[in-house]
Amino acid sequence: MSEIAIVDQAITLTTLKQFIGTPSVPARWKTLSDMVAAVLYGKELGLAPMESLQRLYLIGGGVAADGKALNALIHRAGHVLIMEEMSAKRGAVKAMRRDPFTHELIEIGVFEFTWEDAETAGLSGQDTYQDYPKDMLFWRAVSRAAKLAFPDVTTGMLIPEELGAPMVDIPADDAAVYTVASVLEGEIIEMDEEGEAIDATES
Repeated sequence: MSEIAIVDQAITLTTLKQFIGTPSVPARWKTLSDMVAAVLYGKELGLAPMESLQRLYLIGGGVAADGKALNALIHRAGHVLIMEEMSAKRGAVKAMRRDPFTHELIEIGVFEFTWEDAETAGLSGQDTYQDYPKDMLFWRAVSRAAKLAFPDVTTGMLIPEELGAPMVDIPADDAAVYTVASVLEGEIIEMDEEGEAIDATES
């Protein structure tokens, strides 16, 4: 294989190959071809190479992203997910899209995934649901919001658990999910007609 830069001069095929089997990347990456596919797919989404290797999954020919990646993509596009509930009975997030013209946040709706949903889908008996019910329900709600409210941003990707991969160690307090207070108390930035921020000191 030639020394072709995958994304930039710092990430080459040789570099990726050297990562296999090291603590630098998750253990799921065992072949160079899968790593290249993940990096290239991530590039199309706007993810950096190492970010792609941390957040993307290749499962049965499909590509999945963990909840943190879906959440990050949504927020980078200027939209917001607000945590409504994270309990052992219900996970719920409010989806708000940024209007491209007024730049105001517009509520799309609340997306939830309940324990009853997990039981209906035959998921509640799985170890991850038994051990991490709050996390599992919450991230399924995030995934549902990502698919239905932001398909243009996330390309409809599923979370790994939806493709059969277990999800553990995913505390929501480590994710970029905003609370209602943080959104309402955030700084209001005026935009000009071209969508550029107006410097208040100039007036």
